[in-house]
Amino acid sequence: MKKMKTITCFGKSYLVEHSLSTYNTGNLAVQLGCVTGSFGTLSVNVPGVELAANEFCVKTWSENDPWALNYLEQNSETFEDTGRKFTSGFVTGPIYRLKLD
Repeated sequence: MKKMKTITCFGKSYLVEHSLSTYNTGNLAVQLGCVTGSFGTLSVNVPGVELAANEFCVKTWSENDPWALNYLEQNSETFEDTGRKFTSGFVTGPIYRLKLD
């Protein structure tokens, strides 16, 4: 069982855990769920960005702004920043890697 983490944003605390799947392009998708259902999608599928099988583009804008990087920092044993960035339209975000055992 995955370890639940607490995220505080929007004036409340949420107990969440991540789950992994893939987009129809084969890119890694990372979603967060909480006791009441879906919390949000941490990843974003960006056409044209070359990624390794264990890498994903992180959506750090809009509704994800208050919590995305916080969650990744709290889960540094699972995720690490590649130091690379992607651009999509008017936004830029980090590319993270899922640490494999």
